Amino acid sequence: MLINILHKDYVDGKAPTNIEYIYTQSKVILKQADVEISSKKGSVKPAVIQYTYRLYKEGGSASEYAPLSKLIYITKTDTEGYAKEDTSDKSIDINIDIDETKTNGLDKIQLIRITYAQSGQQPDIQIIYDDELKTFLKNKKFIYNDGGSSVGSIASYEFLQSETFDKIKPRVIESKGDYLFAANI
Repeated sequence: MLINILHKDYVDGKAPTNIEYIYTQSKVILKQADVEISSKKGSVKPAVIQYTYRLYKEGGSASEYAPLSKLIYITKTDTEGYAKEDTSDKSIDINIDIDETKTNGLDKIQLIRITYAQSGQQPDIQIIYDDELKTFLKNKKFIYNDGGSSVGSIASYEFLQSETFDKIKPRVIESKGDYLFAANI
């Protein structure tokens, strides 16, 4: 359950003290994006790419990130790759099943591209679409073509600290010298 403290009915951004007036939002279950190399031309970097997304409400709560898509390998052919500094002529089609009636009022989508340019290094995490969900929503399918551009980025540590990934969950909180710390992890 999420508590939306920025709900429009709160006065001056102050949350109510009475539990009866706290607005909550149920957890939204998101499906994995279906991705494939498109027949359309683009300029996606040669690399290994995955996609994820999350839904949110402007000034309010957001869902967790959806499960990562399958890996997409951007290569010239099945047996030949690109040089590291080259740009491909490929784009990626992204299809996501979204039922608007089950989004709990989350009306915007943030679509994320994770690019693994070199093995063993931090991925480049780019926001490729961050706007209204209904713009690309047709018959309960969000359809988007990634041609290689982006509208922003996310630091790897910020993305990995999101609630999608397992966190350390202590079983006990201990106190010593007026400090609290996690124990029995």
